[in-house]
Amino acid sequence: MRSMQQRQQLHPSFKIWLSVKGVDLIGKGGVSLLRLIEKHGSIRKAAKELGCSYKFAWDQLEDMERKLGTPVVLTKRGGATGGGAELTSTARVLLEKYDKIEKGVRKAIREEMI
Repeated sequence: MRSMQQRQQLHPSFKIWLSVKGVDLIGKGGVSLLRLIEKHGSIRKAAKELGCSYKFAWDQLEDMERKLGTPVVLTKRGGATGGGAELTSTARVLLEKYDKIEKGVRKAIREEMI
């Protein structure tokens, strides 16, 4: 009889959430949203690429901002020159912290698997 390890390869999986005051603030989806806003300069385009509605994306941003007490995205209204969105320094710090933690967890998992 083959062992479970011989039948299938098991691989670790993990999720990271950054929390503030014990409340989840941002995970993989929120990080993806911020990165796409940075890429496109637009909440609408970021939402479209993520496959979610503009309202859902906007609500996510408002939720982050409410929990943090500070903006994560600066917006300007459309018009002849078009609108736009850009990340605040707070959002950039969130992305840096998330990346650092994710990198550390991946490294720890790799070392454990050796």
